[in-house]
Amino acid sequence: MLLVSLAGCAPPSQANSPLASGQIVLCVLGDKPVMRAGEMGEWRGQNITQGRVDIYERVIIITEPNGTKHCAPHDWFKEVSFK
Repeated sequence: MLLVSLAGCAPPSQANSPLASGQIVLCVLGDKPVMRAGEMGEWRGQNITQGRVDIYERVIIITEPNGTKHCAPHDWFKEVSFK
């Protein structure tokens, strides 16, 4: 039996404010964690150049201009640039 928990991507409570936030310059979100030296396989990233980014202790939430949200742990991002 496979048990998957999405608790890490639950909407943060009001008491848990972001560590940093801003308007996206470039965020590269991968289809899996960024590969480490010696790992085999392929990493594919999606460039996101508009919207808002909120960085929390365990996850990063990106909100695109159309309202689409992406939530992932920090190691799924190759670059996070914002102002």
